[in-house]
Amino acid sequence: MGLHHISADVSRTELEGLVSIDTGARLVALFRRFVLPQYPIFSDHQFPDPHSSAPYLLAAVYMVAQPFARLDDVLSIELAYENLDNQGLFKIVEEALRWEAHNPSLSVVQTLLLLVLRPSTNPLVLESSSKWSLHGTLVTTCQSLGLHHDPSTWSIASWQVSLRRRISAAVFSLDKWLACSLGRPPLITQDAWLVISLTTTDGYDSSISPDVWSQYTMYAQLGPILGDALARLFSLKAINDLASDVSQTLSKSKELLDRLSESHQESSQQSQNLSEQAAHLNTVSTLGYHYVKMTIFRAIVRPFTANLNFGTATGTSEMARNQQDIMSFARTGVHSATTSASDFVKGLK
Repeated sequence: MGLHHISADVSRTELEGLVSIDTGARLVALFRRFVLPQYPIFSDHQFPDPHSSAPYLLAAVYMVAQPFARLDDVLSIELAYENLDNQGLFKIVEEALRWEAHNPSLSVVQTLLLLVLRPSTNPLVLESSSKWSLHGTLVTTCQSLGLHHDPSTWSIASWQVSLRRRISAAVFSLDKWLACSLGRPPLITQDAWLVISLTTTDGYDSSISPDVWSQYTMYAQLGPILGDALARLFSLKAINDLASDVSQTLSKSKELLDRLSESHQESSQQSQNLSEQAAHLNTVSTLGYHYVKMTIFRAIVRPFTANLNFGTATGTSEMARNQQDIMSFARTGVHSATTSASDFVKGLK
């Protein structure tokens, strides 16, 4: 393709000119502490190492871990007034991925996933288009590597099976959260993606303690529920069919709310006496629960705005009472959902 191939040695020299090995090791430690519990996409066999891992993967890890630098004794001083050169780090990644895309590996998938989820480096620049394009590349690269399949019966090492399943489930979940937050149709369907939830054995070789892994499996349940909500309530066809249909919207929404409530109750039962990392992940999971719940209630109130005459029902008195009951349920539910979400956010430390 006429692409200029930059050797790994050259990239490593360039990377170490931007981030020293000692600083890199501290950033990897922060990644392990704060990011890994929510995105367990590495294994002990191939955990990022500033001395040996692919430079483009390390650059992505450093960018994602940077916001936590103030929680490291040394980095809080070293990066107090000057952040990492994100443009330089992204350049290393971009140049490498143009070449690696022709023969991708799991490291490429891990790098793309980190780039998609990394926080914005400039709050004044809208990154939704670039993130969605990167996400599209992530999904197609996963398909090239067979990550849409379930490797449970493959003749590969156990740590490789669990790693592939974790990455697959993480990408599926990320697809739903990103689509919802950006207002885009998801790129992955459940019919074409076999691993959407995880079991206890999938935590093997993940560098995550059992209590954190237990919380992660609870958090991972939100992805499929949100995916179903987007498909059944917010797809173009669903909006076209349900926008003014109160009864059908309510019927579909109640099923989703019941599933969400069951998942949240199960998670709450396991939230006692948690370690620091597990407690952090439980907080994220609870925040996700409120987000999904309010997303479903957005669909429930949609018919009331589409049909402005809903409140002035005509016909039999029974029909009018049914409409008033539905409206009362919607109002009460929205009030409860927004109030509980607000109270939860106010209580965060």
